[in-house]
Amino acid sequence: MLWLVPRLAGPVALGVGLLGLSSCQRQAPGPDECVSFAETWLRSERPQPRNPLAGDATFDKLVLKCLTEPYDRKLVECVIDGQPPDRCRVDYVRRIEARRGNEPEER
Repeated sequence: MLWLVPRLAGPVALGVGLLGLSSCQRQAPGPDECVSFAETWLRSERPQPRNPLAGDATFDKLVLKCLTEPYDRKLVECVIDGQPPDRCRVDYVRRIEARRGNEPEER
């Protein structure tokens, strides 16, 4: 019976590892979400029809900032859902300040 222990150790460890990975959820938005975020954000600032992927440095900077800052999902979802980007950004800054313990005092 002891000969089963080494044979089962690998599959059991793999199963436990996979369970642990499935319980983790990515908190930051991914590349596709950041592209949609930047498209929506720029569309709200520039209502004229244009392709935001056509070599626009502002678009590239916004996607890069979304990926590297990283923004939280609530900010990205807020903008993609059509809320005013400035309002979404204010809410985002408040969440960040609250996490840091620097929440502004209510007056």
